[in-house]
Amino acid sequence: MVVLRFYAPDADDRLGMENNKSGSSGVPVRVSKRRRIEKSTSTSSSEPASEPAPRTRGPRKGKKAGKLSMIMGVPMDILFEVLSRLHPSDLLNVARTSKDLRAVVLTRKTRFVWTASLRTVAPALPPCPAHLSEPRYAAMLFEKNCSFCGAQRALRVEHAVGLRFCRACYEDLMCTGAGILYHSTARGLSLRIHSVVMGMMPCSTGKEWEKAMVLENPEEHSYEHMYYAPDFVVRAENPPDVPEGAEVGDEALAPLFADCVARHKHATAMLRWEESVKVAEQEAQKAARQRRYMSVVQRLEKLEWTRADFPTGCNRDWDSLVYSTTALTDQIWNKIWPRLEKILKSERSTREAQAREQRAKERLAAILPLYEELAKGLVSTALGPDALLPNEYDARNLGSLQALARSDTEEITAETVAALEPALLDDLRSYNTNARALAAAVVNRKPWNPVELELAYFNKDKAAAELARHDALFGCDLDHCGIAVATLREIHEHWRTVHPGLPWFTPVGLLGTGITQAEVVKLGEAVLDAAGLPRDTPQHVLDRHVRQGFLRCVCGDPTLPEPAKLDWAALLKHIKASQEEYQVRAVQKRDDHDPRYVLRPIHEFEGPRCCISFDPDEMPYDTVKLPTPTVVDDLTRRKIKERLEMRPTEDAVLVCRVCKHLTATPYRRHRPQLLRLPETAEGIVYHMHGCLAHRNYRSIKGFRGGLELTFLATDISTFAIAKNGEKITEAVFPPVT
Repeated sequence: MVVLRFYAPDADDRLGMENNKSGSSGVPVRVSKRRRIEKSTSTSSSEPASEPAPRTRGPRKGKKAGKLSMIMGVPMDILFEVLSRLHPSDLLNVARTSKDLRAVVLTRKTRFVWTASLRTVAPALPPCPAHLSEPRYAAMLFEKNCSFCGAQRALRVEHAVGLRFCRACYEDLMCTGAGILYHSTARGLSLRIHSVVMGMMPCSTGKEWEKAMVLENPEEHSYEHMYYAPDFVVRAENPPDVPEGAEVGDEALAPLFADCVARHKHATAMLRWEESVKVAEQEAQKAARQRRYMSVVQRLEKLEWTRADFPTGCNRDWDSLVYSTTALTDQIWNKIWPRLEKILKSERSTREAQAREQRAKERLAAILPLYEELAKGLVSTALGPDALLPNEYDARNLGSLQALARSDTEEITAETVAALEPALLDDLRSYNTNARALAAAVVNRKPWNPVELELAYFNKDKAAAELARHDALFGCDLDHCGIAVATLREIHEHWRTVHPGLPWFTPVGLLGTGITQAEVVKLGEAVLDAAGLPRDTPQHVLDRHVRQGFLRCVCGDPTLPEPAKLDWAALLKHIKASQEEYQVRAVQKRDDHDPRYVLRPIHEFEGPRCCISFDPDEMPYDTVKLPTPTVVDDLTRRKIKERLEMRPTEDAVLVCRVCKHLTATPYRRHRPQLLRLPETAEGIVYHMHGCLAHRNYRSIKGFRGGLELTFLATDISTFAIAKNGEKITEAVFPPVT
């Protein structure tokens, strides 16, 4: 429910103006706080207030007392010439000085004085509108007092209405046309009469003259616009006589809207003037700042400071002192010079430090190639083959290299770098200790603790024991590196070559190094349990078992390297990749597939299909036990070759019918690359071994068991061809004999 509170005093009281005794047009006067309080108490009290005791005030004392006592003795023509050259705000103050001056300035005969005073304003003001007198016009523009309550800082001016509002008065007295009509007796009038009434009343124009220009047309006035409620109610309850069928845009009704159109045109002109005033003020401020800057520069140049010493970029203290709009005087200069000197000295020291840093970087760039040769020699002689060499970022922060780079006397030569060998050896040993400690902290980290917290409380003496665990494997999650499972040496070499500009263990990079523990903890435990090995078996022992072929995967993958090229991390990486592929296939599996097909993982750790084998007693420990390879007979190889030669197009994808049947249609149709088969006979046979594991043997009629290769040779038509992006359809091939 909208509640309207209307306050409609008389015209003079509403504008905060008082008329003189001769009845001349009034000038706004500031309503004192005491008068507002007395007025509110007298109107709110039901009983008449007692007459206050009269107070007598003596003559005003001060330096300015009596300064204008003889002004009335000046000839009137001279007085009017002086007053006409004043700014309108100054002329308003003169009218409030005394009753005699008020009687002179506010008579209708002195209107020419106000007109001349308004012409002194720059940029030029629009002419005074007909609905305002010149004093009220000047008061509304140049004083910030509310036209109703006299409150200061009333910033809302409605030029079309001709009033200045504070926030409270605007909310009380300005309302939408719909809200006013809803609570008035004109609610039942026709929409045509409402349009006429709204077209006759000036409305709020906002602060943009482009939108205000639109409102010069009465047809644009609507229920949503804000109107001055008291005047709108009077007009709505006493609507004009409108001929039947006449609309707002008719020329016959133009006289009704003439006053409103004139007011809105004046409002548009005033908004344009306000915009020009803002532009002029900005230009004046810009010119004042430039003059202030040039004055400061001239004084600094006399003190042997150059513009190259001035701060660059954003420096608030410097900008506030140098680019102020206040003119620079000797007094202001004496006040700001100590602060300017402090800023200039700080800027000079900063630039000198930057120059030293740049020189050190250039010298480091010349040192690094010589350091690489020296460090590789130290690895082979003093540090050992398991030593970790820092990347470019960490090498730049080594203390010995930093000392040489920042030296002002020594030149960069092979001899000066070779002389750093003792200090460099200590730096590399310290680096290895810290690098292994960080890696151990990553392994030992709790999920809820950041790495730097673990490193702060981590005992570096326990790093070797932590890195010997079977789950001390790492991955890199930066830049989509794809390193999921790697040993410490592998991940460090990856970091050294792929991420040379990022720190390994320095505090700057602890949160963003991207070094994480590989997600193979449970997988490693499952493999150890399947092999019958204790879970605390050291990683170097597991590496030896894998390289000797005693601990191996018997899945028969032809892409798996020979045992001599494998280690514990490579074995887990092979099994993890297969499990991730199985998880993807499980997500892509269709719900309505043939129940004769069952999706099972290739790598299982229990039962007869366990893929982990550990038998160290079958052969001597110093021999290598080779895995059982995937064997393809000549007939199967020939049939696979003939099938591959039937590829319809070069971009066709070779798929398996079993995999096709188990995959949902969207994945088969839009992502056929996920079903791509290997192009080698061994890879196809290995894949079919996995597909045979998907079949429920007992539920397939006509399956007689037998060797896998035999089944593959007799059922070679299970392959199909599919194009990228198209629906996979089984290719019709001639029978192979």
